[in-house]
Amino acid sequence: MSEQEIRKILEDNNQYLLLKHLDNLSEDKRSILIANLKKLDISSFFNIVKGTKDQKKFQYSEIKPAEVLENSKVDESLFRSYGEKALKNGEVAFFMVAGGQGSRLGFEHPKGMFPISPVCSKTLFQMHCEKIHASGKYYGFTPRLFIMTSSSNHDETVKFFNENGRDWLNLNDIYFFKQRDLPAIDMNGNLILIGETSLFTAPDGHGGALLALKENNMTSIMHKLGIKYLSYFQVDNPLVKLADPVFLGLHIFNNADISSKVLAKRDASEKVGVAAIADGNPCIIEYSDLPYELAIKKDDDGKLLFNYGSIAIHIFSVDFIDRITTDALHLPYHIAKKKIPYFSPDTGYLINPETLNGIKFEQFIFDSIPLANKTVFYETLRDDEFAPLKNKEGDDSIKTCKDGISLFYKNWFKKAEIKFDNYEQATVEVSSLFAIEYEQFKNKIENYINKVPIRLYIE
Repeated sequence: MSEQEIRKILEDNNQYLLLKHLDNLSEDKRSILIANLKKLDISSFFNIVKGTKDQKKFQYSEIKPAEVLENSKVDESLFRSYGEKALKNGEVAFFMVAGGQGSRLGFEHPKGMFPISPVCSKTLFQMHCEKIHASGKYYGFTPRLFIMTSSSNHDETVKFFNENGRDWLNLNDIYFFKQRDLPAIDMNGNLILIGETSLFTAPDGHGGALLALKENNMTSIMHKLGIKYLSYFQVDNPLVKLADPVFLGLHIFNNADISSKVLAKRDASEKVGVAAIADGNPCIIEYSDLPYELAIKKDDDGKLLFNYGSIAIHIFSVDFIDRITTDALHLPYHIAKKKIPYFSPDTGYLINPETLNGIKFEQFIFDSIPLANKTVFYETLRDDEFAPLKNKEGDDSIKTCKDGISLFYKNWFKKAEIKFDNYEQATVEVSSLFAIEYEQFKNKIENYINKVPIRLYIE
């Protein structure tokens, strides 16, 4: 694409500020900026922008709650056998989405490097990898881990694993790849500069993960390794139960393309997407897209009608990913209004705004659910599997995440009838290298400890 063609695209999309900036640059700098615009496939980006403008905020004519398999009503022994067989046969791999930075935590590094375990301060990466390693050892298979990074944290993530990862997993069994970046626009629709010759870009959301797998040949690798199922999770939830044989068995038994764990919402305002049937199709409706009158509506038992929220824990069949990641795949883009730093050509400085000034474009992975021939929603419990690390303080914060990890393991001790010096004050951490399931823990702990002190770590 020539410079003239790039300029025509900018003109057709009212990018007069950027065109003026191009005219004021030296020839060398102008060439660099034009090259950057080419790499970003700017024509396709404006089609995305147009598509989001054409979307209606709420576009379903009929919506009702999805059928959810409740935790207490599932025949665990039946489904466990299916899941354990797939694990032992090496048909399961792990897919960690880890493209985020820890900026909201005051931590300017990949979020996976944040030290979060309540006693040992293990990083999120270490906690997940130890769990994966222990799963492979427990079920007798070689665990493979696929990690999706972003341009902003890829190099630092790979470096961190090269320096530390061999203590957790075989580095040859870890596959890194980057998701796509997209430009952003300001509130007036102008592309945002981050420097004199470069545009601000941001990852295209976790929904870009499926296409990124295909484009980076990860699904081809999976087929060669005999991997049929992907255990998908996000890096910021240290409580996720990986290699869950019951969940996996449910997926296999139902011949599902994608299965999702959900849990009862804290309240109507909790910011999680809800499991629903919209116009006859199972889906997750993002909390911001669910009308308020439906979000607060209750059933005859006084529970929220849309009670089950998604927590970004899924099983994908690899064949399903292959089937949908074609030129015909068009997951919708969602807009997110953010504070975006921008370069001012007038002053020559980078400005950090104090108010929302820009729009990012993201895809959500759960928007692939309506494309599935069969999908399953399975209930899990908050204390068992959800302690996300999102914020420095408040809900889903560093403190609530550490408390959630400790509570999970305290409940193991309590269930095993091990006494505490002080249950409320105790801080407890159990390495996955010691146990990945309660039954394994129970068998090992009986002759290991008689009483839980105020602070305890077991490996």
